Amino acid sequence: MSRRGRLTNEEQQKYIDEEGGSCPYCGDGDMGSDSFYGESMTSWRKVTCLKCHRAWHDVYMLVQCSDEFTFDEEAKDEDSNLS
Repeated sequence: MSRRGRLTNEEQQKYIDEEGGSCPYCGDGDMGSDSFYGESMTSWRKVTCLKCHRAWHDVYMLVQCSDEFTFDEEAKDEDSNLS
């Protein structure tokens, strides 16, 4: 799967369908990423494969707003109220 050049639409979709679990260039799962950057309703971060050293951007969009919290978030809120 190791290759050079731009990702095709099909390769990009496969990466998305697999929830970004492996490098879209070589298929390895050992990746690192930078902090998030963004503007308006879009954010992104640079991801680098630690095997083939290719890099790309994961792009995120705001699709929902919820006032529901996960268990971990609720526990942190409760702990901060005890102090």
